[in-house]
Amino acid sequence: MKTALEMIVEERERQITVEGFDAAHDAAHPDMTLNRAARCYEHAARVEFLTGQPILRIPSPWPWDKENWKPYGGVVRMLVKAGALHQAEFDRARGAIVGDAPTARELSFELPRICMMIDRVRAMTTGLGAETLRVLKELRAHHQQIVNEFTVTMRIHNSAMEEERHAARLHESFVETIDKILRTDLTTQEETGH
Repeated sequence: MKTALEMIVEERERQITVEGFDAAHDAAHPDMTLNRAARCYEHAARVEFLTGQPILRIPSPWPWDKENWKPYGGVVRMLVKAGALHQAEFDRARGAIVGDAPTARELSFELPRICMMIDRVRAMTTGLGAETLRVLKELRAHHQQIVNEFTVTMRIHNSAMEEERHAARLHESFVETIDKILRTDLTTQEETGH
C-alpha cells in the first residue's frame, strides 16, 4: 500500500503531466487560488467522511469553473487532491520568491497535516475502525435529526411569535383609534357644552 505522501506526489505528477497544470500554469494563480481549491477539497472530504454522502454543491470559495470541481473517488482521494494542490501552491510561491523550480525534498508545510488526515481515514475505515465509523455516522445522523427538528420548531415558534406581535400591533392600533375617537368626542362635547 502506498503511503499518503506517495499518493500526493503521484497526484501532483498526474496534475502536471495529464492536466497540464505545470509551474507556468500555476504561476498564473498568485492569489492563493491553489490553496483555496485545496481547502474546498478538504471540506468536501470532511463532509463525506462525517455524513457518508459526497458533497454535491460547489463550496463558495471554489476559485474556478464548476467543470473543474471534481469531488469524486471518496474521502482519501479528495484529501490527496488537496495535498497536491497545497504542494502546487508551495511550488508556485517558492518559484516566485526564489526564481527556480523546487527540488523533490522541499514539501509544503501543509502536507504533514494532510498525510495525517489520510492515515486517520484509512485507519478508521479498516477493521475495527469501520465499526467505529459506522457508529459515529449513526450518532451524527441522530444528532442532525435533532438539530433539524429543533430548527423547524424554532421556525414555527418564531412564526407564531410574529403572528402574536402582529395581533398585538392590531390591538394597539385599535385602542389608539378608539382613544382618538373618544378624545375627539370629549373635545366636541366640551366645545358644545353637552
